[in-house]
Amino acid sequence: EGIEFKNVWMRYSDDAPWALKDVSFKLPKGKSLAIVGETGGGKTTITNLLFKFYTPQKGKILIDDVDLSDISLNSLRTAIGLVHQDIYLFPGTIMQNLKLMDDAIPDSMVRDAIKTIGLEAFFRRHSLNKHIVEKGVNLSAGEKQVISLVRAMTLNQEALALDEATSHIDPYTERLINTAMQRLLRQKTMIVIAHRLSTIRYADNILLVSEGEVKESGTHSRLLAAGGIYSKYYKLQFGEEENAK
Repeated sequence: EGIEFKNVWMRYSDDAPWALKDVSFKLPKGKSLAIVGETGGGKTTITNLLFKFYTPQKGKILIDDVDLSDISLNSLRTAIGLVHQDIYLFPGTIMQNLKLMDDAIPDSMVRDAIKTIGLEAFFRRHSLNKHIVEKGVNLSAGEKQVISLVRAMTLNQEALALDEATSHIDPYTERLINTAMQRLLRQKTMIVIAHRLSTIRYADNILLVSEGEVKESGTHSRLLAAGGIYSKYYKLQFGEEENAK
């Protein structure tokens, strides 16, 4: 069981270059997959296909061995949560937003979710009764991301796809998000388009996607030891950060 891409080819229009070329991978249930690579290399296309925003020209996508084309949008969105940096927030309290405005969800579920991913301190600073204005303009990018992680946990979806924000986040919120992410990685089936060192390191498997192809895959330590594209990419992006520790 899990998510599988089988020889998937995708382009956004007939005369466009292939955004994905013959991409195959398996993500077993309960495991995590980090996808890394240059901007425009095809990472986001993978999540776009998973959520049926687009349909591949060739190949198959399976969820628990069922072809994605046979799964209704509704049941797909119930099973897989999308945690996005441009999270949509409704005018209302933080609590209401965490429940996606669904009053049938008890408050205790929200509090359990906060506890499970270790974000109690954040919500001591930001009351659950705090009112969010239209589109959440009174929250920072980091705060929005914290809310989107808790929302995903509250809705209790089996799998999460997450595009980590690259926007500048203050060190305090960054640490909170890292803690939450590490806990989520242990609990959920996750695909993460990873921009953070901690996520990449803790993922069960990593795909390096470049020019629309899976160029390398494996664990962080295996790929680093292989000394290929991933290790170059990693050292370029995180070398300074590592040396600073």
